[in-house]
Amino acid sequence: MIKNVLFTLLTISLTSTIFISCTKSVDEKLEDLKKEKLAFEKKVAAIKNDSLRQQAKKFGGMLFWLQEIDLENERPPKDTVYDENPFVILNDYGSTSDLANNYLDGIIVEKDESRGDKVELKLHYPYALPFAQKASWKSVKFNDNSSTDIIEDENDSLINRQVVRTNWNNEEGFDILYPDEKSYSAKPAFLNGSVEAQVPKAILKFTFASNETGDTKEQNGIKVKLAKVKGHAVSIEVENPNKTDPAVDTEKMDLVTILATDKTKKFLHQSGSSSGSGEMFDFYKKLLNEVVENPEKVTNLEKDLDKEQHKYDEKHKNMSYYSAYFKGTVDDVVVYVMDYSKATIRKKNFSLPVYSFKAEERAYNSTAPYQEVFDIPTFATAYDPAVSKLLSAKMELSADELPGKIKIDQTSIRSSSSTGDKEKWQVSFEYPEMISSLFIDNMFRYDGVKEAAFFEEKDGKQIAIPKDSIDYNNGEFNGTNPIVDFGSSSVNYDPARLPAPAKYLKGLIQVNLADITRSSYPVNKLPAGITVSGNKVMVNEAIVKDKIFVFAKNTAGKYLKKITSVSFKRDNNPGREINVDYYYGRPYLIECYTKKGDHLADYKFEVKLTYDEHQKEEKAKSK
Repeated sequence: MIKNVLFTLLTISLTSTIFISCTKSVDEKLEDLKKEKLAFEKKVAAIKNDSLRQQAKKFGGMLFWLQEIDLENERPPKDTVYDENPFVILNDYGSTSDLANNYLDGIIVEKDESRGDKVELKLHYPYALPFAQKASWKSVKFNDNSSTDIIEDENDSLINRQVVRTNWNNEEGFDILYPDEKSYSAKPAFLNGSVEAQVPKAILKFTFASNETGDTKEQNGIKVKLAKVKGHAVSIEVENPNKTDPAVDTEKMDLVTILATDKTKKFLHQSGSSSGSGEMFDFYKKLLNEVVENPEKVTNLEKDLDKEQHKYDEKHKNMSYYSAYFKGTVDDVVVYVMDYSKATIRKKNFSLPVYSFKAEERAYNSTAPYQEVFDIPTFATAYDPAVSKLLSAKMELSADELPGKIKIDQTSIRSSSSTGDKEKWQVSFEYPEMISSLFIDNMFRYDGVKEAAFFEEKDGKQIAIPKDSIDYNNGEFNGTNPIVDFGSSSVNYDPARLPAPAKYLKGLIQVNLADITRSSYPVNKLPAGITVSGNKVMVNEAIVKDKIFVFAKNTAGKYLKKITSVSFKRDNNPGREINVDYYYGRPYLIECYTKKGDHLADYKFEVKLTYDEHQKEEKAKSK
């Protein structure tokens, strides 16, 4: 029953701290909490009954962890970080059922034989569904008509062929392990299983401006109230009188999602969240303070808490409370609510063909015919909002725009050697993601720092650094441990070895800018060297000499999502390949971006150095 207590506490967001004054800074509160926890742990250690001591330790540890999370959520973000709206996909399909059916139609299996000891199967989905789904993959059928069941873990002894479920970087897949070289000739042909989607009656969207705090909006009988917007924090109340369809397991999904935008109308990255109201705060404060004062009271918590929770649940049968915290200052709030008063189950049984996404390797002197471009068909249409966003912006910056667009980051670089640990401070430059970034990788975006000078104050005295202590990264440095060294896109320096504390860095770095042209063609009027067949776009390098990137739109004028890209050799001459892009959907209009040249531009920078602030934070953490 103590589990129920801990679970209940996990779902309650305390609106203020229990032991700590709200007038203090977050760091001061955390320091006080640390002291409180140490005192509590001493009391727990003195409990003679082992079972009671473990209960108190578990409960207290959870309590202080919750307090720490609650305090960290109070901390205003240093930087603004943006994210994508995961529900933007709803704009592309007529209904949630269409969304689910298209999802089921778009699942593709890729075969990778680049590992000599096994074959890897990877699953591709057209997009992530915003509601519940589950997959049950059972077996793999091979080209010799044999079949092998999928197992969860690899057996120690590899006597027979095995198909083992894997999950690498949250990507579902399977490893096929062969006991000997002879059995390796059996290749996977089909993946068998089923996928089920629990489609809600509706996904409701509620939009609030920050000045609508206290307002309530209603759809389908569901009411959402914007309870609070303060800085980076948002709290809402949701009243849903509709009974949930019994086919839906609500414990395994988020029925309510809070998103927020700042004044730029871009969506902010969520840094934390919690659920639960502040109404029971006084009760919990009294209860938890008693536990901290006397840990042996932990055995009395269950009855009191269950009783109070039951009273609370009866009073608030249809109410839910949520809070979210964001990496930026909130201006508008968008709430999505899953209406599962009626669920539609979409289930599909599969025997999915296994495709190779890589062109077969061919020996240079081989007389075998070159591999023809193969098909990877799909019956789904999926769009790529990231591509749409990328291509709607400028193709490249001008020299005058560089000061306002290049992001400057500062970070500590630590290294270990026989003489001990060393720390340098790095000032690095990050170019914004644009279509030009496809042609010029960030590694080659900069031609290097050409000038750099350190200053004690913004308009103060320049710090004199001996030239033989600076590595300009031009191959002329003869030393081994410079005070300052230049990277292609960074300045690194050792603060401890500077003749004086540096507050500002000024200098010049050269930036490589691309000259890009854009052109569009319907599929029936394509230029020489570009062809479209089914869901693939092919560019023949023997005809198209310039470096080119292509993007496909369908008849609705939306950018199609790319499944993969593969290059096929046509002969033994290097650079004469057919580059193929496979899409979720049929291309109708092809956009071509071509690099015609590039040029260098000077970017003068001025940076307020944050090394001293970093040191203060590190010291505070180590206390």
